[in-house]
Amino acid sequence: MDTDEEEAPRAPTVTEIIKPLALTLEELYTGCTKKLKITKKRRNGESEAKTLEIPIKAGYKSGTRIKFAGAGHETATSSQDMVFVVEEKPHELYKREGDDLVLTVKVPLVDALSGPTPPATFTRTVKTLDGRTIRYDLPYPSLKHGGPPLRPGQTIKVVGEGMPISKKSSLKKKGDLLVKVEVVFPDRITPSQAEGAKKIFGGS
Repeated sequence: MDTDEEEAPRAPTVTEIIKPLALTLEELYTGCTKKLKITKKRRNGESEAKTLEIPIKAGYKSGTRIKFAGAGHETATSSQDMVFVVEEKPHELYKREGDDLVLTVKVPLVDALSGPTPPATFTRTVKTLDGRTIRYDLPYPSLKHGGPPLRPGQTIKVVGEGMPISKKSSLKKKGDLLVKVEVVFPDRITPSQAEGAKKIFGGS
């Protein structure tokens, strides 16, 4: 028995309107809802203004896509999707690396070698992205006991004070805060200082 089979009609291809969505680290840390006004062009030539409420989950990263199906302009056969792509705005204090936050602290060379010069202390404070104040210690050598000097690029980890992790499957809830030491060298030293450094550090 012969049968006639007809090919099922293909669904029309839905195109996307892609727009950047710039967010501060504070917004990405706490989560928020952004309201954006858009204009949707109708098939009949008219335009419709509407407001989209965009949910931002705590921990979203740059490149995260948030799609509103059918929220774009109408075409002959369908409506375009509206896609917002998360972009992180630069922060004056923190830099994000994955789920971690990086904080760079400047330490004068003399302090890196001999401990903090008053009024500086071994303990520092910093304001978090959600407004808390936390403390962390820099492992300076001490005048009394000595110890390893602070090195350029040395990292001190503060566990659990990074960005929230949005993936439900993650065992960790938050990343870490990585405090990176930047040792500040003097612009120049005197001959006597150079000679003293030679004597102290064993130069010939």
